[in-house]
Amino acid sequence: MGISWNHANSRNTSIYNYFLIMNIAEISNSPMKVPELLPVTPSNYTVQNRGLRNSLLAQTDWTQVPDGPLSAQDKSSYAEYRKQLRDMSDFQDPIWPLPPGQSA
Repeated sequence: MGISWNHANSRNTSIYNYFLIMNIAEISNSPMKVPELLPVTPSNYTVQNRGLRNSLLAQTDWTQVPDGPLSAQDKSSYAEYRKQLRDMSDFQDPIWPLPPGQSA
């Protein structure tokens, strides 16, 4: 399950950290040293949260296509969720909106 991570093919440790944090990466058995996690600082936390927000937006792009499988009501719900994600301004202590159909 998840995404296989081959460190030999990438030097972008922030993406690696995102996948590791989201627990969806499977680290390959390569002889290379696995990169260290970025230190927890306000600016790194902000960058990681902004990256997560951008990923959530990308994962819901399909909900807004004109010939998509969603009803008009569901499409509207996802449009509102995506607007809330785009309107986020505090990435150091974010309040994450819930996707349609999920409750706290």
